[in-house]
Amino acid sequence: MCIRDRSRNVKNDAYAYKETVQKLQGLIGKSIEVKFLGGRTVAGVLQSLDNNLNLIIDECVEHIRDAADPYTLTKETRTLGFVIVRGSLIMSILNKDGMEEISNPFKVEEDS
Repeated sequence: MCIRDRSRNVKNDAYAYKETVQKLQGLIGKSIEVKFLGGRTVAGVLQSLDNNLNLIIDECVEHIRDAADPYTLTKETRTLGFVIVRGSLIMSILNKDGMEEISNPFKVEEDS
């Protein structure tokens, strides 16, 4: 789930931001993966969030990147435990428990 889309206008952006927070509240208590603007990636259980998208993550584990190639993740991890994440640093949040199927909003229903 992409957090910010800078191409939207201000009026629609406020609504989309509120909708994003409401969707993320459904992930409380579930495993998530968070990617940061600097390239770091952590995974853990979402405990709480606020309107600024500051997150509280429990059982947090950071995935270490390769020193020679910063675009490659190694199998090495670092346990962080209980973490508070600043919302302005988040690039994306992924649900690790699997995908959720939604209806196609672009599908046109045909009358038979």
